[in-house]
Amino acid sequence: MNRAHRLLRTAAAALLAAGGLLVPAAPAQAAGTATDLEVVSFSGGRLTVDTYVKTGFARIRNNGPGTPSRLVVTLDRSQVPFQYLMVQPAWPDCTSNQYGTVVTCPVPQDQIPGPGGTLEFPFVVGRMDFDSVTAYAEFTLSVAAPEDTTPGNNSATFGVEVSEESGVDLGVLAPDVTRQLTWPSTPEQDAEAPPLKPGTETLVYADIVNQGNRVAGGLGVAVRLPEGVTFTDNLKECTYTPDRRTAECRSALPQLAPREGVVGVFPVKVSAEVPVPARLTGGQVAVWALDELPADRGGLSRSTLPGYLRALDAEEVRDFDPTDNTDDFAVLLAKPKPATPSPSPKPSDTGAPTPAPTPSHGDGQGGGTGGADGGLPVTGAPAVLIGVVGAGVLLAGGVLLLLARRRRVVLVSPGDEDSTT
Repeated sequence: MNRAHRLLRTAAAALLAAGGLLVPAAPAQAAGTATDLEVVSFSGGRLTVDTYVKTGFARIRNNGPGTPSRLVVTLDRSQVPFQYLMVQPAWPDCTSNQYGTVVTCPVPQDQIPGPGGTLEFPFVVGRMDFDSVTAYAEFTLSVAAPEDTTPGNNSATFGVEVSEESGVDLGVLAPDVTRQLTWPSTPEQDAEAPPLKPGTETLVYADIVNQGNRVAGGLGVAVRLPEGVTFTDNLKECTYTPDRRTAECRSALPQLAPREGVVGVFPVKVSAEVPVPARLTGGQVAVWALDELPADRGGLSRSTLPGYLRALDAEEVRDFDPTDNTDDFAVLLAKPKPATPSPSPKPSDTGAPTPAPTPSHGDGQGGGTGGADGGLPVTGAPAVLIGVVGAGVLLAGGVLLLLARRRRVVLVSPGDEDSTT
């Protein structure tokens, strides 16, 4: 019971800190045209013995030439024993059947991936019986869109496992790059940045979090850029290929304790020769731990190792769940819209800018009492477990990567960079 109380307190704190799961908006595309959505993969489905909740991500890619007018994601968890395991979408406005076995989540239009884009659909994976050691189950994820021309790849089955093992469990999330990002910035500023164009510079982000029960003693990060995109900086911890499209970076500086995260920030430039619109695919970020330390040692450190010490080779440390150690991303360039001439000001116009409207935050009470406010109504036998524990930890796992993005800890200090100019 004490473990359950601690988990619920952690969940409550995470919910207060999160305030919602922010997902970068997709670039504007013409909706309602033929497309091909594919359920590509699911990562983060294994939990160490002392981990009670973690983040998993399903990747839904748009392989077609257009953007659908609607997208619905459906989770069939009828084979998941609710008394042992939880698989829950960390997504607003989901509904379920009366038994809670089938969950349906509509995707807002601005979050539907455009051509070449990927939707990182977040899940919370957790154990419901805190005394159980092992458990395994499978669930099925499906997508549906009226304009999808290839329904054969719209569904896939994945596994979820609670293990009796321990270890480092790194996860990485690399969003598609669609805007001219600069450092430092906030997620809100990133959302307002100009669209990406040929010849412009931007950033590739890699959100990295440790969801295991051991400390990661140092990090290795490998980044591969799509053709037409190159690195612009020389970081002393990184080695680059001659074409400036692949970098491998190792540093003992970040020691990540369980539930700690950092953000890799990699400045890049898009070639001026790239035509628009363009889908530059093939980008990928991979992470691994250089060493593994007990959970009571280490943590996010700012000290470097002396010159006579070396980190262990990556092959000597086994990651508990390697399914979430890599993430693909694309660099998407939209066709620029024709400029619209500004209207001439009226004689009475003072020229002063109009104040932006204050965002509405509701009545300040938060939450809600039913499915209408984005909750997940569940009835039947598992209602107590899902309602009390499941709803409490709905965003506890999903918020880990969100908090990592908000912290924006750079893997390499800007003062350690050598200019390429």
